[in-house]
Amino acid sequence: MSPISPFAPRGAEATPDVASGQIPGLAGAPVRTPVRSGETATGPGLWPAIAGRLVTRQLWIELYGLPGYSLTLSPFLGGGKVTAFAATPRDFRPHDPAPGKNLLVGRFVLAGASMEVEAPADPWNRPSPSRPFAVELHAFNWLPALMAQGERGAREALRLTLAWADTFARWSPFAWGPEILPRRVINLACAARKMGAVATEAERLKLADSLARQTRQLLRPPGGLATRAERLTAAAVGGCVLAGAPGQALRRRALGGLTNALKTTVLDDGGHASRSPEAGLELLLDLLTLDDALAQLSEPTPDAVSGAIARLTQGLRLLTLPDGRLASFQGGGPSTVARVAAARAHDETATTKGDPAHPPTGTVAGLTRIASPLLAIIADAASPAGAPGGRPPAPSRWRWRSPAARIVW
Repeated sequence: MSPISPFAPRGAEATPDVASGQIPGLAGAPVRTPVRSGETATGPGLWPAIAGRLVTRQLWIELYGLPGYSLTLSPFLGGGKVTAFAATPRDFRPHDPAPGKNLLVGRFVLAGASMEVEAPADPWNRPSPSRPFAVELHAFNWLPALMAQGERGAREALRLTLAWADTFARWSPFAWGPEILPRRVINLACAARKMGAVATEAERLKLADSLARQTRQLLRPPGGLATRAERLTAAAVGGCVLAGAPGQALRRRALGGLTNALKTTVLDDGGHASRSPEAGLELLLDLLTLDDALAQLSEPTPDAVSGAIARLTQGLRLLTLPDGRLASFQGGGPSTVARVAAARAHDETATTKGDPAHPPTGTVAGLTRIASPLLAIIADAASPAGAPGGRPPAPSRWRWRSPAARIVW
């Protein structure tokens, strides 16, 4: 074996002392990223805040669960009864229409689990096989695939939606919770007009009433600052779809609060306040849907919404890997190439994969990208977000709490 080959034995003087904190072959490099305790404190001092949050949440649950609470969501209290739909917002998320064929025969395959429910039965008044399945089911994430099946799909979607409205007309912590409700409102808003086209007069009024009640609930607590922008965006989309004075009132109220929410949620560099690239991607897709809905009503898009779209697009451009996927940090996944491309379709500055000769570099929400034509590195160089909706601290190599990096050749 050649003494200068990579596999040549090394002398004792060339062998680093691993016990002292060095990586073999890289003298002076630490075994793990150094972590210095920061200003975040844990211990008994947090217990009152945690207890207060739990008590507050339980109070809202008790209040919303009172008999007669559903009457406060009536469209009559918002300027009149909703009788029609005004817009058909575009859902910019790519959807595979194939699962819609299974839904037509009552087979729900969601979150790795399945349920067989043949018509005229429905999946609402029975246990779900898992919680992730139930989340996908009640968020109506199956609705776009079913709507892609033409008139037959629209009729089945209408039947399932009205059955849900009958079963869950009364507020419940899970089905009406702030984690599920915004997604369901957007899915329903994008499909409501098409479902209304195949509905009877009574069915259309019931569908509009259900969407109005859910949209109105989005404007009420609880929810927290972390998802306030997402909830208000969904409420604004619902207000664009509902025709007449009730829809206008909901739209104006949601847009009024969305301005401040976006200032907190979308950072100046285009990152999401949670520091999750996937959270920024999903919010961008929702804002694009809102922008499309406002355009259909010939209403101007607020500057705060347009600015947030521009900043999130800029951040997404930097956090998109050379293969078209998304960098996975702070709880977010890589998403899909099609989903990232859909969110960047309006981006006129660069193509989905960018200019190979001049790859983008920079920092977004503490995620630093260093790139060359042959190599891209994205490293987490900041602490986790200090509070829901809070801005991340300035990057510092001695304050890395969740060190991670993704290198792509």
